[in-house]
Amino acid sequence: MKVALAVIALGLLAPTSVWGQAAPGLAEYQAAIERELGALAAGTVEVTLHPDGTATVTYHQPDGRLLGRTVALPPGRDDAVELVAMLAVNLVRDQSSGWDVSAAAGPTAPASPEPAPAPAPAPPPAAPAPGAAAATTTPAPAEVAVAPVSVSLLWPITTDSFYGAPIAARLGLHVIAGGGYGVHGVSLAGVADVQRGPVEGVQAAGVVAATSFQVRGVQLGGVVASVQRDVIGGQVAGVFALSRGLIDGIQAAGVLGAARQVHGVQVAGALAATEELRGLQLSVVNLAGHVRGVQLGVVNYARTSEGASIGLINIVRDGLTELDTTVDAAGTAGVVLRHGTPRFYSVYGAATTRERDLGLVGMGFGTRLSRISRLSLDLDAMAFAVDGEVLATDLALLSRGRLLAALHLGRVAVLAGLELNVLVAGDGERGDALHPALDRSWRSDDVTTRMWPSASIGLRLQ
Repeated sequence: MKVALAVIALGLLAPTSVWGQAAPGLAEYQAAIERELGALAAGTVEVTLHPDGTATVTYHQPDGRLLGRTVALPPGRDDAVELVAMLAVNLVRDQSSGWDVSAAAGPTAPASPEPAPAPAPAPPPAAPAPGAAAATTTPAPAEVAVAPVSVSLLWPITTDSFYGAPIAARLGLHVIAGGGYGVHGVSLAGVADVQRGPVEGVQAAGVVAATSFQVRGVQLGGVVASVQRDVIGGQVAGVFALSRGLIDGIQAAGVLGAARQVHGVQVAGALAATEELRGLQLSVVNLAGHVRGVQLGVVNYARTSEGASIGLINIVRDGLTELDTTVDAAGTAGVVLRHGTPRFYSVYGAATTRERDLGLVGMGFGTRLSRISRLSLDLDAMAFAVDGEVLATDLALLSRGRLLAALHLGRVAVLAGLELNVLVAGDGERGDALHPALDRSWRSDDVTTRMWPSASIGLRLQ
């Protein structure tokens, strides 16, 4: 049984334009939705066209529940029809993709396919037959025109009223605060610029730059830059930058940057946060749901990751966590915590010599080169600070590169590895403090460099 359709425009007739271009008629939306849906379960799909260039698609399920989404209509006539039709398909076929819009979706059709009866003595209207489409209309929105110039002192004291309709300006000049129904060029404001339409160009304000639609170009706010939907291009703010949709380009903020998705670069002075990262996230603290790129900061957190988190503290909640205990040929025993993803993980470790007269504390990073069945091969690099009176020097830094093979036996693995050690120490270092074998030494002024190979064995807990 096909889904009955109720296509509603907020006017006596459907809008004649969408952001300055000819808008599709109701019949086009209706035909496209019927073509995409085909024969599906009973219910009602309702399309509501709003004056601000958006459309709300609501699916009235047979049990009375409502699911819906609101989207910005693209400027192209065919693109608008296709977007609405595909959204209707998503809501009907995948009911989890919408949310309850019973209180916020605007005018809605009755939950039941049977319309409510009209007041007496008029008879109630007939319900649409299964598989048929019904179209209704209500008061029309004013057309959004594109004007060359918009000038204002303080909204709503503006030249927009001379046009007799809401406008999207090619050039907006606002002394204190201004706004409109979009920007098709440049809009400048001394304090705040707030648009109720898409920004295609440049929006700049001394304090707040905001739009309830998307930005295709550059948005600049001295303190706050806010976009309710996507940013295609750049978003820059001195303190706080926010996008509730996709960043496809760059988002930069002096303190805090937040976006639902980042497909590009997100930079913030203190905190950067996104639900999905496909690119680079750069801040002191980085937070992400899923990472398919690189987080670079002091503290990095991701729920899941297929990329890399590089910093002092890296946490991947659903990532790799392993604990190694090893001893090398010279008798240095240590423990290493490995955390991150197989592609890139952080390692934190501590060790002591067999006489326990030296202590080593260090950190580094590594990657899992391969895993075949029960065998895995890791390559990691660590830097250790070495301390102990036996060194007789204040400078001692040990760098270690290690190739480590593991045989996995359930939650325990047996380890064997090869190491290359480089010790850089001051003039008072004792050559045998770490018991190197086959070592070579170089001396330059009051710095001694020693390099030697070693081997290690151990166990791993997973």
